[in-house]
Amino acid sequence: MRAECALRAGDVESSVGDLSRLAQLRPNTPPAEHLTIFRLAYFFLPPPVSQTQNAALTALNPCQFPSDTRESAGKAQLVKYTDVIVCSVKGDRRLAGWLAGGDYDGDAQRAAVFFDFYSSGTVRNANEIFSHETEDVTEDFTQKARTGAHVMELVESEHPIPQTRKLQEYLLGGIQATSVVGVYSAFHDYAIYALGYTHPETIRLTYMLCALLDPFKNGRVSIDGVMFRDLAKYGKRLSAWKKSKENDDFHVNSTYNTLNPKRGHKLEQFIVDEFCKQAKDEGNVQKDAIRDSFQHRGRTVVDPHLTQPWYDEEGRIAVIGTVQMEVQLLATKIHVQTFKTRYQKEKD
Repeated sequence: MRAECALRAGDVESSVGDLSRLAQLRPNTPPAEHLTIFRLAYFFLPPPVSQTQNAALTALNPCQFPSDTRESAGKAQLVKYTDVIVCSVKGDRRLAGWLAGGDYDGDAQRAAVFFDFYSSGTVRNANEIFSHETEDVTEDFTQKARTGAHVMELVESEHPIPQTRKLQEYLLGGIQATSVVGVYSAFHDYAIYALGYTHPETIRLTYMLCALLDPFKNGRVSIDGVMFRDLAKYGKRLSAWKKSKENDDFHVNSTYNTLNPKRGHKLEQFIVDEFCKQAKDEGNVQKDAIRDSFQHRGRTVVDPHLTQPWYDEEGRIAVIGTVQMEVQLLATKIHVQTFKTRYQKEKD
């Protein structure tokens, strides 16, 4: 709340104007987070931040469109504050609206601010046209969004029981069908890798993903068969470096017998592939170094904590000298040697 933040309401109001639409402040985010965007257009950035920066680029995560990254101007009157960035809610489209993509919630988003790009002075906002979906995406959805008023009109003449069920389906159905977001996110990842960022299908899937992030809020309904068509094309196994237990469980039914995607032969090498290659090469170097560091010790390393009980038992036999104890000791020796030989064969 305001009491928890060093930035006083009066200071902001005198610098940026009316605060009637800005309702609350939050304390600083943990240092592990770059920036948090809140529903009411307050941004918080943990210190230290250079106070000489007058402009920056702001982007939400995930950043899907070129227009999702916007120029943010500094305010000289607020330069003394090191832990807060304030953005206006005025104008045709507020900054949070530009950055939101298809997700109209700002409470759970993460954002990043970049300053270094402005050293060259060549960065400018992308064309507004990129924030509007293409015609082929619009054709994949019903022309009329499902609104509450529309549903009420459709069920007005029905019996109260089926009427209630249809209203519940409309109000709660989107919450129950959240998997479609993950499905189209996987489609989008596959298309980026296999087709490239500029391919028309990759662009279409980008808009599809953002349109489906909040279907139960924006009322967008995809036409029957669209998802199954996309599933046949892009419902494939993800790249090896993107593999995880969660992804395996989620896609096991549709991708179990498919291969990892192949990068288009006309596309440049994917940067994460290069990271993985270098990491694997470095891992091999480190493994060789570890193996070489133990070469001088020979192939057998004797642990006295494990061998001492054996020597103690041999000493007891030498004193007592019973046949039964000698037989047991010999059986133990044969057992250990057998498994040592088996282990060495499996290792080699």
